[in-house]
Amino acid sequence: HEMRGELLAAHRTACLRLHEFLQVTLVNLILRSYCESNLIEQAAKFAAKANFPEHVSNNQQVRYLYYMGRIHAIQLDYSLAYVNLTQALRKAPQNTALGFRIAVHKLAS
Repeated sequence: HEMRGELLAAHRTACLRLHEFLQVTLVNLILRSYCESNLIEQAAKFAAKANFPEHVSNNQQVRYLYYMGRIHAIQLDYSLAYVNLTQALRKAPQNTALGFRIAVHKLAS
């Protein structure tokens, strides 16, 4: 994916400038890029090294939990995947995001 290099460079810059909102957004975009390309091992390595700030928007945290749950499920770490996915469901908006909630339910079951 050509854009992944640019996303990684932007993430490095955001980390150096301590721009947490941008860091979180870029972490989720990079994880999404790796997952869409079926590069699960690279996604896991990136997630292990990337700093995910604690004080982030709920929507970004839900996305991160979803991608981590998906990565763990593919790596056959079902217990950790289940924890991440159930947390994502709990934190996801209850009255909206029906498609997201269905996707998470399918992955969690």
